[in-house]
Amino acid sequence: MHWSLNEIRKIFLDYFIKNGHHLYKTSSLIPQSDKSLLFTNSGMVQFKNLFLGNEDIKYKKAVSAQKCLRAGGKHNDLDQVGYTKRHLTFFEMLGNFSFGDYFKEEAIYHAWELVTKIFNLNPENLYVTIYYQDEESYNIWKKITDFSDNKIIRIKNDDNFWRMSDTGPCGPCSEIFFDRGEKFSGGVPGSANQDGDRFLEIWNLVFMQYNQISSNQVSELSMKSVDTGMGLERIASVLQNVDSNFEIDVFEKIISRIQDFTKISINSQNLFSYRVIADHLRASSFLISDHVIPSNESAGYVLRRILRRAIRHLNKITNKEEPILYKIVPVITEIFEDTYPELRENFSTIEKLIQDEEIAFSQTLNGGLKILHKLLKNSSNSSIFSGKDAFDLYDTYGFPLDLTKEILFFKGISVDEKEFNFYMNRRKLTSKQSSFLLSNHQVEDNLWSHLLQKFGPTKFVGYDELSSFSTKLISIVYEGKILEKIKIKEINKNVILILDKTVFYGESGGQLGDKGFLICKNNNLKLKVIDTQKYLNELYAHICCFVDNTDNNKEDFSLKNGDLIDLYVDKDYRNLLKINHTATHLLNFALRSLIDKNIIQKGSLVASDHLRFDFNHSHGLSKEQILAIELFVNSQISKNLLVKIENLPKTIALERGAIGNFEEKYKDIVRVVSIIQNNNITDKKIFSENNSIELCGGTHVNQTGEIGFFKIISEKSISSGIRRIEAQTNQTAVSFIQKRNSLLENIYKLLKTSPNNLEKKVNILLDENKNLKQENRILIEKSLFFNEENILKESYKLPKIRLFAKNFNNIAPKILIKSSEDLLHKCKKYDNLLICYFTKFESKYFLIFVGKGEFFNQNSLEKISVELLNNNVNAVNAKNWGKENFRQIIFEKKISFEHVLQELKIILDK
Repeated sequence: MHWSLNEIRKIFLDYFIKNGHHLYKTSSLIPQSDKSLLFTNSGMVQFKNLFLGNEDIKYKKAVSAQKCLRAGGKHNDLDQVGYTKRHLTFFEMLGNFSFGDYFKEEAIYHAWELVTKIFNLNPENLYVTIYYQDEESYNIWKKITDFSDNKIIRIKNDDNFWRMSDTGPCGPCSEIFFDRGEKFSGGVPGSANQDGDRFLEIWNLVFMQYNQISSNQVSELSMKSVDTGMGLERIASVLQNVDSNFEIDVFEKIISRIQDFTKISINSQNLFSYRVIADHLRASSFLISDHVIPSNESAGYVLRRILRRAIRHLNKITNKEEPILYKIVPVITEIFEDTYPELRENFSTIEKLIQDEEIAFSQTLNGGLKILHKLLKNSSNSSIFSGKDAFDLYDTYGFPLDLTKEILFFKGISVDEKEFNFYMNRRKLTSKQSSFLLSNHQVEDNLWSHLLQKFGPTKFVGYDELSSFSTKLISIVYEGKILEKIKIKEINKNVILILDKTVFYGESGGQLGDKGFLICKNNNLKLKVIDTQKYLNELYAHICCFVDNTDNNKEDFSLKNGDLIDLYVDKDYRNLLKINHTATHLLNFALRSLIDKNIIQKGSLVASDHLRFDFNHSHGLSKEQILAIELFVNSQISKNLLVKIENLPKTIALERGAIGNFEEKYKDIVRVVSIIQNNNITDKKIFSENNSIELCGGTHVNQTGEIGFFKIISEKSISSGIRRIEAQTNQTAVSFIQKRNSLLENIYKLLKTSPNNLEKKVNILLDENKNLKQENRILIEKSLFFNEENILKESYKLPKIRLFAKNFNNIAPKILIKSSEDLLHKCKKYDNLLICYFTKFESKYFLIFVGKGEFFNQNSLEKISVELLNNNVNAVNAKNWGKENFRQIIFEKKISFEHVLQELKIILDK
């Protein structure tokens, strides 16, 4: 019988469901409840809080098929993919779990029955391992299998003892291995040559029975649990009787489709590349379906690395820059969409992002490869590649180190990574900026953890009430320290007050925290609340300063734990936040209705004077689209629709189509904010398609008419694939339009024209300005005439090259580029010459290089410019670009020509 991968998954899940296990859907590849992980890398990740006892257990027995990725952080298989028959970046982990229900005997029985009775594997081909001190598991395996001792192998090292971390739940493991026969090399588990391909681990059973208290102290857990994992692709290779993961049915289909587009047959030279592409495309498709976008940080950076590695291997096969990878997405979707519908739901986004990345990186790859081959040709060391050159490739061309290493690996060359890291660290120090300043109310998370553990969550009662009386002060935080009492004379900074309950909304979900004031009932002390923060999602921190009045100047006034406090939220400020938060929901609804139903919120800010909304989209919105969005939102406002807020079971919210990150560990009851077109609608599908429905803990207006008016102020890109809309509402939006109209009126007067003739008048002025600029450029070029005589008299004669450098002011860079290139062509008698022009123009500083001669065979302008940037502290955000004999650097910060000239001489003189 041929077992397809999809059939194997279903058989596994059905077996455990039949045996009383609750089926859990796969969680996202991006863990929401475990910030220590970049990606979900095992089946137990979504159950971690259950194992730790941090969540109530609803089902004591569970089963899942979990999407996993091992391509970043501690568990990183990316560089192994293609080299081995087993390693994959993306894989599915089948697993059954027990949380205080069954333990070793039933877990082993289930595993043995499924493997031998359902999957029909011959027991003669199976071996098991146990932790060498785990006599209980040994006896169970002996009883169930009747194996001889040489097939129940005791392992002494940590391969068969699992730990969650240095402390916490831990326990012995037992693994099932499949003997693939003598045609494969390798010995039994635990032997000296165990790393061969003959004995393949197909299932790992982890028995959590201990609590690691310290390095040498372990106690028994009161609740013993089971965590198992079986790699779906690995067991498929066994059941399909193929030699590697890449020969199972799903990879055969993907590789075949790749070959359809490359038109190049698979052979021993390109098989490795075909496998890398198939794996990486599958991983990329699943990552994007979980709303990861290629970027230069975090999960987005790993996705970009995966895609770029696939592009590199496609280039190796075809030797062309034609985008092909995105054309493979349909077959991946067809294979997996029944189990993972998110692939179909995000199909167009997956295709578009992969195509965009192909086009962008193909240019980078082509340029980087040319430079790399040139550097190799000129290298004096045939076995070690300069770390400085590898860094320059990365810094100048965006050429990843792992790509450089892989290309060189096949040439028998290694990279000097120590030198690379030196330059990388220096670059980080140079470009490091303070993206934020820690204010006096920002302290370490462990402080908030301590307070939360001691006092529990703050009770929020501020949805319906904006004042509260006789609230108890339970803790004071000042300058990062927890206090029980503080005197006014000791305070010269903001102080943080923790109360047992509050009406002040703490900043979360993009909405800024409330402002207002507090009054201490003991002494009538008045404090202004300038901000409210919410830490660890449950602890409300009131950031306060003292109101300066005569009653508050007595030095013996103090605050202490137990004081009763009256709370008063600034109603006007809260109302503006409510208006902008509901408007943000309408904007999200408009984008999904008019632009793309797959748009996902990537961030937001709800302030009193404006709102900001970040979302995934591959290109900018047109003027027509922006106008359509404004019209849509304002139509929703004019209808004065009901804003309905309900606390619903999570399952009901899902059925209604509520938008929310359901990978987060929401409670069973969630807060749902719906903007209803027709309050009598009951059909679930119509309900979700025609109404804005979101999970949200923020504050909102009762009806959309309270928003008044909505106006988009700007729409722009903030990173690759991420757009940002900023908007204003109500009187703030009206004021914006009034100011713009006033500005237009002034322009009409200045230009002595009418609104109907404004565009015509501006075009006439632009044409006149263009002609004047052309005339001015000709005059400037004439004034910039230099010749060989100038070079002889005014240049610097260095040992290896002649340097001609000039400092100009307020001359357009394009004029200087032409002038420098003209001069370079005139200078025939100088074999090695570098011309450097410097100018300040439109608040930026430009450095222009042109050069010729053999000197640049060893010292490219790219290398010179990069080294110059690395040596300059004001080079933060500088742009460095050009071609072989030309380079331009644009500095955002002020830079001294004299300093640049001095550094340049040092570099050229090396």
